[in-house]
Amino acid sequence: MTRKAIFTLALTLMLPLAALAGGREEALEKLEELGIGPSGRELIRRAGQGDSYTATLLLDAGIDANTPGSSGMTALIKASGLGRAEIVKMLLERGADVNAEALHGKTPLIDAVIGGRTETVEILLDHGADVGATYKDSLTPLILGAQKGHAEIARLLLKGGADPDAKDGKKGETALYAATNRERAGIVKILLEGGANVNAKNNQGWTALHAATWHGYPEVARILLEKGADADDRFRSGQMDGETPLMWSVREGRPEVVRALLDHGADPNAKGPRGSTCLHKVAVSGHTGIAEMLLESGAVADGRALREAASTGNSEIARLLIESGVDVNEEDRHGTSALAYAATRGNVDLVTLLLENGASVDPKHSKGWSALMGACKGGHVEIAQILLERNAELSLRSSEDKTALMYAEENGREYIAQVLKMVGAEE
Repeated sequence: MTRKAIFTLALTLMLPLAALAGGREEALEKLEELGIGPSGRELIRRAGQGDSYTATLLLDAGIDANTPGSSGMTALIKASGLGRAEIVKMLLERGADVNAEALHGKTPLIDAVIGGRTETVEILLDHGADVGATYKDSLTPLILGAQKGHAEIARLLLKGGADPDAKDGKKGETALYAATNRERAGIVKILLEGGANVNAKNNQGWTALHAATWHGYPEVARILLEKGADADDRFRSGQMDGETPLMWSVREGRPEVVRALLDHGADPNAKGPRGSTCLHKVAVSGHTGIAEMLLESGAVADGRALREAASTGNSEIARLLIESGVDVNEEDRHGTSALAYAATRGNVDLVTLLLENGASVDPKHSKGWSALMGACKGGHVEIAQILLERNAELSLRSSEDKTALMYAEENGREYIAQVLKMVGAEE
């Protein structure tokens, strides 16, 4: 190589360096004129403020775009969280690490998702942001987006390859569960369209449908059911342990959720703890509309349901059960019938309804609790008179070896005691 060629090559290499040095000096002079000292901390502050002019000067002055501040915060993380899209672009062009991590694993993408900065999220994804990064309790950007209710961001993350079934590290909850738990119907749809497992379970064994029925979110429940959620998957913890979503919804009196579950094949005759069914629960809660839905969907009425309705005074439920053909004289293991429960409670209308539909005045069980005993103990004069007119047996004894007269006397029901004696009752 000739001397001239060597000289030309050296000059070619030195010119950019000279220009760079000149640019750095010029930037430093301008910063000095502005009274701004060049530092990484200042770059982070200016990026957060959206001051692209000063941020550019600081970079030109030689400040590293990746200089961390307190808690590992970088200029890109700061700008991303505040949605400074233009500065985010500039920082990335100047070599900022798109996956830099601050305290607890916060990355530019995570901070942008938390802040709901859709445009910034898109920019970061285009520059290779890690959709699988985790924050605090292993919260992915997608889980955070679902929690915050950022639908379009969730869509972008899924398009960018986010795992819809990734779980957090504390409760084992997916983005779908997080969205359901906060009644984010739109995000639930997006996640399911993006391939989320509708029956994924958290550490307690709960699915998204459990969360929807627990809170009483009919729209979300219906979306989940339409995508194949198991309508009969039982709760595995808490006060609902062993119950199906339908049982819980019936007990809580949520007709819209009940309708959604029944429409998607929930079993109205499933048995929960201690053999209770949905009809048993609605007989206690007294939700007539729900009882009608259950019966129309094939729920089988039994004597227990009728006794529950009688003991809680739910006359309309009792009427529905009777119309469905339930045996009005079925007794529990203590020999107590629905009539006896109604009489003990003092519900005249229900007593009348049962008698009109064939209820026996006296129990079949030799030591059973009779309707007359209940009326006498509770001091329900009108019911006692109705039963006596129907020739209620006076000599029957309960499991405590007491007659109706004894219950009247020991409970201070003097008038009823006198009436009983007048018609032949003996101690």
